[in-house]
Amino acid sequence: MVLLHGSLAMGELYSGMLQPVLHFESLLSILALALWAAQQGEPLSWQLPVAFAGAALAAALVTLAGVAVPGAAHVQSAAMLAFGLLLAAKRRLPLALALALVLVAGLAQGHVGVLGEEAATRRPLLYVAGFALGLGLLLFHVENLAFRARAFWLQVGMRVVGSWIAAVGVLVSVLALRGGA
Repeated sequence: MVLLHGSLAMGELYSGMLQPVLHFESLLSILALALWAAQQGEPLSWQLPVAFAGAALAAALVTLAGVAVPGAAHVQSAAMLAFGLLLAAKRRLPLALALALVLVAGLAQGHVGVLGEEAATRRPLLYVAGFALGLGLLLFHVENLAFRARAFWLQVGMRVVGSWIAAVGVLVSVLALRGGA
């Protein structure tokens, strides 16, 4: 697992901050969520990222305590696919369903973000603090950029990005089901 995640030897806080950015599946899922949340308008535009980050933080702490979350990587791939499709379709879900989807995805993200990370075993609380900070910064900066993108062509571009993220989600899910990932 260490070969999969690697170590940048830059300190636990910074390793945690960079985890959501340097892991492709995490990054795409977070980007799709942030862009989709921006499409939703108030109050979902801030509720969805906060719920995701809170669930990810809770799952990271539970994972550090030694609790395994079976299938978290598959849930993360499915979330990437779901958020990509929702972004591409510019689809609004009922509040309860949107929050449930975001919470489950956040739980998977938190587990995957800590499991197998060498820095998380050395100084776990510092790593998780960095992980939470990096995740929050990424979510809110991407969402802020999306709020500023009000031109029609930028809105279409965000939907195209959503379709690409969904396509990657399909590919990763198929590879995972076939045992290749």
